[in-house]
Amino acid sequence: MKKLIALILAVMLLLACAIPAQAADSRKVEAAAVLYDLGLFQGTGTNTDGTPDFSLDRAAKRAEGVTLLVRLLGIGEETLKNASDAPFSDVPGWAKPYVNFAYENDLTKGISADKLGANDAVTAAQYLTFVLRAMGYVSGEDFDWSASWALTDRLGITHGEYNAKANKSFQRGDAALVSACALKAACKNGKTLYENIFGKRLPDDLRAQLSALAGETARRDTSKAAGGYASYLDELDLPDLLGQPQYSQKQICAMQGYTLDQLKDAIYTVPDMIQYLVETNYGENPVWENDVHFSDGSYEWAINKSAAGAKDSDCPSCGAVSNLTRHILEGDYDDCGYILWGTYDKDKNETNGGHVINFYQVGNQYVTFDYTSVSGGSFRPNGTNCWVVGSTKAIAEQARKQETDAYTIHTIVLDRGAYRMQLPLGWRNKTTDKSCYFTAGAYRYDAELLYQDAKWQRSCPSFEYHPFFDDSVSMDESRYPDWAFDGTTDEYGTPSDVAGLCIYYRGFTIEPGYRFGPIEEGQTIQVYLDGVRQTNFTLQNSSPATCRLTVREDGTIVCGRASADTTIYIRCGTSEGRYILGGP
Repeated sequence: MKKLIALILAVMLLLACAIPAQAADSRKVEAAAVLYDLGLFQGTGTNTDGTPDFSLDRAAKRAEGVTLLVRLLGIGEETLKNASDAPFSDVPGWAKPYVNFAYENDLTKGISADKLGANDAVTAAQYLTFVLRAMGYVSGEDFDWSASWALTDRLGITHGEYNAKANKSFQRGDAALVSACALKAACKNGKTLYENIFGKRLPDDLRAQLSALAGETARRDTSKAAGGYASYLDELDLPDLLGQPQYSQKQICAMQGYTLDQLKDAIYTVPDMIQYLVETNYGENPVWENDVHFSDGSYEWAINKSAAGAKDSDCPSCGAVSNLTRHILEGDYDDCGYILWGTYDKDKNETNGGHVINFYQVGNQYVTFDYTSVSGGSFRPNGTNCWVVGSTKAIAEQARKQETDAYTIHTIVLDRGAYRMQLPLGWRNKTTDKSCYFTAGAYRYDAELLYQDAKWQRSCPSFEYHPFFDDSVSMDESRYPDWAFDGTTDEYGTPSDVAGLCIYYRGFTIEPGYRFGPIEEGQTIQVYLDGVRQTNFTLQNSSPATCRLTVREDGTIVCGRASADTTIYIRCGTSEGRYILGGP
């Protein structure tokens, strides 16, 4: 049976779709040759020069693919005869013994209870599903078969080339390339597919060849620190798993004018990412501080600015800087993504925002880091949230250790970021004005709910409970507003666009209930009601000892330095707004 499972990959190379292809490119030819040498793929004949003819530019039907798979498995005639009849009515006679065996051994499933889809072309989603099943992943549990590319992208088998729009443009050559790249990817049991097939470690030279076929940048040497790196890195006491700095302070400073793509090519360790943020004074002069909020249906949604938007706006908010750093370091560790958590004030029994940090996976270990501790003009060695753990659940345990009486966590989520941005979060029901914290059910295949205090969510009168992955709600990137990606423009560009109470701070219009900041001495806040500047209002400050706010005669609120998580209340007539100060 081990041999049976080991050679499942052969079917991947024999299932194809019916769209005509151009001659296979060199990568696909090389991939087929690699698989042929490993005994995982056979040609359809022989070329005039004696080399195998792989027919990489030709399509195959499902029945043909299953037949070829079983033949490659070396199944004898007697075994085929003894296989139970499959329940499919559309299988031609010549293919029935092979289909029966494949069905009995869970190598194939039909498109319905009584149809194999014998003459159907195979889509990219279907093919990738076959690959993932061979690797031990379960559709409906680990991934959505109709969007299987989300998991193959995450595993490094594919790299965004397949999606809902490019689902049928899939050729035999694509199958060869995908199958070869799968050999180096992690199966559900933690081993590479190669190791599961052959029972031994994937050779380094073959791994390098497969990585090149996948179009990945070769891992650079992170074993030695560059001379002249910043001394504050030693103060952070970063774990060796994150690698060592490869640049001096002088070299990092020279990257001040680099584009996002140039930074992605140049920086490949967390220590150098930290040096870049500190040495270029990232976040000290932001255009826009906060996350992106937009309306869809009856809910207000929150996402964080894209990496490009974060860089263009010089934004050090937790969401923006985590997107920026994830983008730059993507592919430099085994995996990377985000840890998101939502918080509430236990005494006041109301939500008070949330936080985002990054995680990196190296082998079976996870390392987290909070880049807000080193951006926006701050350097807080004790605020790095840097934990080394052996499981995702342990991340949640570490996060909950950060709780205080006033800062209590109600939800923790690991987001692997296969969509290259953080999950969109349902933030507020516009009809009831209740807070919430959930996402669409489809995202469960790219994220892991590590902790949820459903009891508190259900009991809090100002909170609307949802299962974190809510199947009744759909969301996709096409529904995000265009301005979500540039980091410079808000849905409400000016206070005159907002009905009701709002404040205007550093070029950003902020409605009640939102988190903003950090604030610095001398910055100002203006109050608006229905688009009109207000001078007659009351201001209540929950922490006057640590947050110094004064109101001038013209209604301008002048800020002193303030600590994070300070709540202020503004009342103007019958309208009242609650705001939470963010930042370090």
